[in-house]
Amino acid sequence: MNYVGCDIAKGQIDVTIYPDKYQRFDNDKEGHEKLTAFIPPNSLVCMESTSTYYKPLALHLIMQGHTVFVVNPLKVKRYAQSKLTRLKTDKADSHVIADYLIKFQTELEPWHSGEYAHSLVSSVVRIADSFMSARVGQSNRIKAFTFAHPDITTSVESAHTAMQKEQERFYDLARACYVLLS
Repeated sequence: MNYVGCDIAKGQIDVTIYPDKYQRFDNDKEGHEKLTAFIPPNSLVCMESTSTYYKPLALHLIMQGHTVFVVNPLKVKRYAQSKLTRLKTDKADSHVIADYLIKFQTELEPWHSGEYAHSLVSSVVRIADSFMSARVGQSNRIKAFTFAHPDITTSVESAHTAMQKEQERFYDLARACYVLLS
């Protein structure tokens, strides 16, 4: 069995195949493809839940047939401290993450793409809600503005209509995502 630790940042991913095979990749679609070519098929891959940076890679790896475990960064940090690890580099972190996977594999739950899809839908809904909030505020400003400047009301109302259509597109996308998930 191959145990892989990924230390993920916004722009890069440091990867260790336990015990000592290491490489760094860009955290983008091309980097994910290169990473997939680097690790053996059907590997067990562990990564920390670092902001949202881990989600596209986790989904990509699942789609390639790997088993992915997403863990709390604090647990990995405490594990490293318990081993008296003093090195704090991205390479060392990826090694500790792989080591953590070996030690706690039986206690970890594999990450599922449904979690990512749910997160994606939530983000779409939040964007649509922010459009709604902005639209309500903008509508109130337009009403006040039309009293003072009736000559440019048409262009302001056009912008308002465009914003409303964009919000409706996001709600349609959110509805479609919910249908796909159910």
